[in-house]
Amino acid sequence: MTTSDDDTAIIWSVQTGEQVYCLEIAKTSLYKPSLSNDSQYILTATSDYTVIVWRMEDGSQCMTLAAHEDDVTTSLFSPKDQIILTASKDTKAILWNFETGEQLFQLIGHNLCVNCAVFSKDGNIC
Repeated sequence: MTTSDDDTAIIWSVQTGEQVYCLEIAKTSLYKPSLSNDSQYILTATSDYTVIVWRMEDGSQCMTLAAHEDDVTTSLFSPKDQIILTASKDTKAILWNFETGEQLFQLIGHNLCVNCAVFSKDGNIC
């Protein structure tokens, strides 16, 4: 998957090099793509400080995660795809319930941009 400032994210076939489908949102750049571990969902950060969750099977949007106050630098699924972790230039990381889209915790402790975030293999720490 690739993302661009042209407001699109494109899913490509590795076998053929052809475009499978294009995800698009008007007037909002998509970037920082991440795939769920079961390959059923995609996360993309947007230029309006949100993260969009897409269904891989048809490219439809299933939820938008909104709470950051600056660019989202990272978004990823936990190893069991139950939690989404987002990080931002607003100095916060946020844990979200993937089923409901509700915030679980705001992880506050950095004084500057949170550049990156990861989960442990068991998903118990991030």
